Amino acid sequence: VSAARDPPAQSHRPAVPPMPSYEQDMSRWNCSHQQRIWMKTEMESLGLWPGSRP
Repeated sequence: VSAARDPPAQSHRPAVPPMPSYEQDMSRWNCSHQQRIWMKTEMESLGLWPGSRP
């Protein structure tokens, strides 16, 4: 069985940027715009959002 023909699955995945864009990440959240704003606010208040105060 030749495994040379089958490249590793990771080679098909797009390269992940070192610093993810959180705004772009939010657009992928499967929820309403209202919930996104609430979650962003919650994360900021917990100091988990980039640029928010700890």
